[in-house]
Amino acid sequence: MNFLPSQSLYKHESAAVCADMQQMAIRLRQQRHVIISKKHRRRIIMEKWVCEPCGYVYDPEVGDPDNGIEPGTAFEDLPDDWVCPVCGVDKTLFEKES
Repeated sequence: MNFLPSQSLYKHESAAVCADMQQMAIRLRQQRHVIISKKHRRRIIMEKWVCEPCGYVYDPEVGDPDNGIEPGTAFEDLPDDWVCPVCGVDKTLFEKES
């Protein structure tokens, strides 16, 4: 079979491919927006927290590697049994840094 762009089958398939590509472009833009939104939200969540009794500052960018908490771990994502590495109090005695 020879390729003839003027054939109606080609025109129909070409239109379908264009429509598919437009839908893909829309989905990619939406996914990109979601990724940017997640990064922005993560930036907001990644706030420092201060231990009220001793003043230790939990910095999510640093984490607490000595206690198995990797850098990039938000305070909200710390395990329930995590304690201040300086004085040993639990998470409930931490306040957001102002």
